[in-house]
Parts: sequence; structure tokens; C-alpha cells
Amino acid sequence: MIPHRSSWLIRTWDEGLDRNPLGRALSMVECALPEASSADIAALSIAERDRELLRIRGRAFGDAMRGYLPCASCGERLEFETGVSSLLNRLDGEQTRPHAAWRMGNFLFSMRMANSADLAAATTAADARAARKIVIQSCTTVQRVDPACDEPEPEDWEFQSITIEK
Repeated sequence: MIPHRSSWLIRTWDEGLDRNPLGRALSMVECALPEASSADIAALSIAERDRELLRIRGRAFGDAMRGYLPCASCGERLEFETGVSSLLNRLDGEQTRPHAAWRMGNFLFSMRMANSADLAAATTAADARAARKIVIQSCTTVQRVDPACDEPEPEDWEFQSITIEK
């Protein structure tokens, strides 16, 4: 882990100005974790990546984090302050499952957490529905439990084009 100095932060931010928000976030994490490859960083789950971004933010600007939310009924700004360390403590205490698995009929599904590479692939989609489909397809695998069973594939799966391993 490299020390976080304001010059490092400004240089990394400036270099990322021509990138989209996802690219800028990955640039920050890449500089903070020089021992990791770009592919390794893109493969971090969104939660892992965002935890690292929070750590960077805390080291660069201190623990206090101020923000605001608009009131749902009147639109007035509600200001608040929280600590980066309290957010990280809460996030680090959360149990995240690296993947979920379930069975439906003769099919075994497995879904991992989405990562930045999945989101980058989704940016090529024509609309939100197509982007969601790309992420679901990237994160989900399907296997037939009994290859001899000739159960038809359900027609209503939103992610129909996932390759089913036989």
C-alpha cells in the first residue's frame, strides 16, 4: 500500500479526467494497490472496490465525510456528517457471500458478485435492460444436474443466452 499524499491524489485524478467514472475509480484503486494487476482490480467485487475507495478517501481527506440528501417531501437539503472509519467498520463487519447457488428443476445456478469488468461490459449496452442482461450473464453459470434428463429449458428466463453446460 502506498502512502496517500495530496499530490498523488491530484495526479491520479487528473490522469483519469478523460475516463468515465468507472475508469477513474479503477485508476485510484490501481495507484493505491500497485502490487495488484489491472485485471485483479477489475475483478474485485463492487463492494471490495468501494471499500478500497473509502479507505483512499479517508487517508486523503480525513475521517469526517459530509454530505446531503434532499427531503423527499419538500426538496430541502438535509445535511449530515459521518465518519469513514465507522462506514468501513460496518462494511467490514458485514458478511458478504462470494456467490449464491440454487437449484431449479434439473438446473443448478451459481451467481457471483458483480465486478468492475462486468460493469464495463454493460456500458456497451443499448439500454438499461440490455445492460442488466449483460451483468446477469457475466455473473451467472448454469449446469444441468442430470445430463440424461431431457427437461426443457424454461422459456421465461431473462438470461436465456447463458450457456448451459451439459
